[in-house]
Amino acid sequence: MDIKIEDILAKTRAQVKRIYEVGKEVPLGEDLTLWIQKLTPAEEKEALEHSYKPRAGILSLLKADPDEPGLLEFKDTLERWGLDTKEAQVNFLITPDVQKAQASQESKIASQKEWSENDYLITLQSAWNDGLDEKLALNPDDEEASRVFKELKRYTEQVTKAVEVDRIDLFERMDIKSETEIEDKVVKMLIEHAAGQAQLNEFHAWAIYFATRLVEDHDVHFFGTREDIDGYGASLYPRLLEEYMLLSLDSIEGKE
Repeated sequence: MDIKIEDILAKTRAQVKRIYEVGKEVPLGEDLTLWIQKLTPAEEKEALEHSYKPRAGILSLLKADPDEPGLLEFKDTLERWGLDTKEAQVNFLITPDVQKAQASQESKIASQKEWSENDYLITLQSAWNDGLDEKLALNPDDEEASRVFKELKRYTEQVTKAVEVDRIDLFERMDIKSETEIEDKVVKMLIEHAAGQAQLNEFHAWAIYFATRLVEDHDVHFFGTREDIDGYGASLYPRLLEEYMLLSLDSIEGKE
């Protein structure tokens, strides 16, 4: 098949348009419509630079004195999160590794001959997702759907059993640590998560500041300062962020 240069250029132009398309109008009520647009590389860089400040503030608690109020606040949240016993804390700490074990065992067991030969497991999963699940729901006595369900359940039980062995091993190796050490690890993980979330929130706030413009003049920011996002912009922020994320998704898809 002959490839025409015109077709290549047309496709390239379409992709570039999707990536760098200015934006769109966002109705926010009877009397307010704003323009939201994608960030320029310079704006995105500045938003990222500003986002490190709240992250650093929270991460600094990892080096704080034990009686630091900010650190004590995190410790006080343990009961609220159901992490006030050593068992709960150990389970919390090993969760990421248990999730890795789940994925590993799924792959390992799927590669065994009884499941891999003739793509048996893949065939079962495809058939189930292609309508047998609904068929069984409508008719629990359906032979084909019941048979496939039974086999998929058998595979799931094998995985669950193997993961449980891994989970017990992970739990025992973590449980030998002292209660103080366990609690410190939990607090550290909570602080790191909070720091990451704070950075993401700050980046999004700056992105909305840069991206939101007047419909009448796209060169004029709607918000006077970043702080206005937290003030009169608070009620508008969820919708603006949603529209901004959709524009960002369009950019990613345009690059593919």
